[in-house]
Amino acid sequence: MAAGALLLPLAATLLLLFLLHDCWLSPVLKRRRLRLAGFLGPAPSFPLGDLPEIAATMAAMPPSSASVSIGSADIHGGVFPYFARWRGSFGKVFVYWLGTEPFVYVSDPAFLRSAAGGALGKLWGKPDVFRRDRMPMFGRGLVMAEGDLWAATATSSPPPSPPPTSTYVNANASL
Repeated sequence: MAAGALLLPLAATLLLLFLLHDCWLSPVLKRRRLRLAGFLGPAPSFPLGDLPEIAATMAAMPPSSASVSIGSADIHGGVFPYFARWRGSFGKVFVYWLGTEPFVYVSDPAFLRSAAGGALGKLWGKPDVFRRDRMPMFGRGLVMAEGDLWAATATSSPPPSPPPTSTYVNANASL
């Protein structure tokens, strides 16, 4: 009985230490390493990251500004206004946080080409967060494929075909 009474507080303490490390200490260390590497971005809040700022930006937008004009080529700022604001503040490459996970935002093709061109570019893939919650929806198709499997699937997929012409015939039309 005494051993069981000691195990419960020990297990609770270990769980608390694990959560403290995983949710607070690890993100702080990741952010420090990213800042030292030159990746700046909005300051995340514990434990939600930049989600409160994203929600506040979306709530402050009037409903009419959320729609994007059909002729406009730049829909990104209308759909993701927080990315447009952060791109103005931090440049074309920055880090934002969804919860305790950092994501690197890149809108500079030259940076992406130089970063992905080396041998380490082959090690990139989808974050575990996306793999876990999107795998049941998309399976192992082109959306979730990575690396050599993605290259093989993408090159073997047929190109998109043009929309079919209208074959609707009005049955009531007089001949």
